[in-house]
Amino acid sequence: MLEVLSSQPVTVKAGQTATIKIPFRGKPAPRITWYKDGIEVTEDERTTVERGADHTTLTLSNCV
Repeated sequence: MLEVLSSQPVTVKAGQTATIKIPFRGKPAPRITWYKDGIEVTEDERTTVERGADHTTLTLSNCV
């Protein structure tokens, strides 16, 4: 499933917000980590990560 999701580009205009939501299931619940270029994404003033019971959402604000 992730191969299908990763093949779909996300396009957003400069200055706008990009939100990427990925559903998941697992027992025990998996630990979800976002990576860019092999480096773990960390939260900052423009980047937030939400982890729910059945999804994770990466939000990138003020895109460049």
